[in-house]
Amino acid sequence: MKRSRTLRALFARLLKVCALPALALAAVPAHAIEIEPYEYVTIPKDTTLLVFYGYYGEHTAYSSALPGSVKQASDFTSTTAALKLAHYFDIGGHRAFLSAVQLGGGFEEARIGSQRLSRNSGRGDNIIGSGFWLKEDSKNGFYWAIHHY
Repeated sequence: MKRSRTLRALFARLLKVCALPALALAAVPAHAIEIEPYEYVTIPKDTTLLVFYGYYGEHTAYSSALPGSVKQASDFTSTTAALKLAHYFDIGGHRAFLSAVQLGGGFEEARIGSQRLSRNSGRGDNIIGSGFWLKEDSKNGFYWAIHHY
């Protein structure tokens, strides 16, 4: 019940943020390109993407960077969303992009050991990213790039 309220609130906020740009873009011709969150292939120049990613996870243990992990009584689910705006262009004959990413999400019924987490949802920091492809050989599937986030 609590999870469905959180998801509904998250999607309601996202709908408000995305509705106007979506309506504005509805009259513009579109071309389909499959793009994944961790896929760094080039996109045609002068392309602007607005992409929404959603992640959901269920966990029964907590592992720390420190030695050991907490398994007894640990249980939480996580819902994370990312909204990414990216624009691809050329600089000196090489493809480049600029992007802005907004993260958000929360934990549902989160417990690590016997300790409950006090805050269960929120918005992440804004992330500005860029990329520059030094070598692009789409015929052979070879890309060499510098990316910064």
